Amino acid sequence: MTIPAGAARFSGFASLYAAARPCLPEYAIRVLLRYAAGTGAGHTAGLVIDLGCGAGLSTIPWRGHSRRVIGVEPNPDMLAEARRHAAPGLTFHQASAEDTGLPGGEADIVVCAQSFHWMDPEATLREAARLLRPGGVFATVDYDWPPVSTAAVEEAFRRFEQETEAATLEAGGLPAQPRREKTGHLDQIRKCGYFFLTREVVFLQEGVGCADRLLALAVSRSGWQEASRRYPEAMAGVLSRFRSRLERLDEEFPMDFGYRLRFGVRKI
Repeated sequence: MTIPAGAARFSGFASLYAAARPCLPEYAIRVLLRYAAGTGAGHTAGLVIDLGCGAGLSTIPWRGHSRRVIGVEPNPDMLAEARRHAAPGLTFHQASAEDTGLPGGEADIVVCAQSFHWMDPEATLREAARLLRPGGVFATVDYDWPPVSTAAVEEAFRRFEQETEAATLEAGGLPAQPRREKTGHLDQIRKCGYFFLTREVVFLQEGVGCADRLLALAVSRSGWQEASRRYPEAMAGVLSRFRSRLERLDEEFPMDFGYRLRFGVRKI
């Protein structure tokens, strides 16, 4: 299959991505189960489909909450990483979010975690509506950058991002990213006409980090990976300075992720 441009950007660093990025929080799962008609609090879903599942970080946490879970991912590197965790009731399928090839009308929940901004929103929402049974829920789940931590940690991260951008532009720049602003997700869900109820829930997932985790998180971004492939010497200098700043941080520090859960309930 042809890999969409947004998905192709994530080739070559699936194991790093899987180790650095956060998993789908339990709170998001609980909320979506409550809103999916017929599941209710404390119940499990029959089928959850995770579009743009990447390395499976947003798919695997559904085990125990749904009888069947299917992760859909077009990128073969990410798919191979995700399939390391395949198990009875937890499978992974190579396809685009816009055209999954899966049977329609069966899913209780269709979710795009940290992925919808790389997709064609109209085509993805149309496919999600086809996959869902009446009363099922479509959701996007995204976390904000950078994590909520301390002033010293955030300043180190901010300078890393500034220096990355400056060094990339000086070296020749990167092609335009095929992505959309996450702030438009809820409006797109509201206006598509498939859902009778839409809303946004904002929540915090508290955690603890360290210099190695922050470094891995920073370089797990597709823009950084592409810049380091094109301009390895320039990015090596940026990374070296970032490492030096990280050495001055506390051994451990807060690393809390602010999440935005945007969803719609399929018309009955």
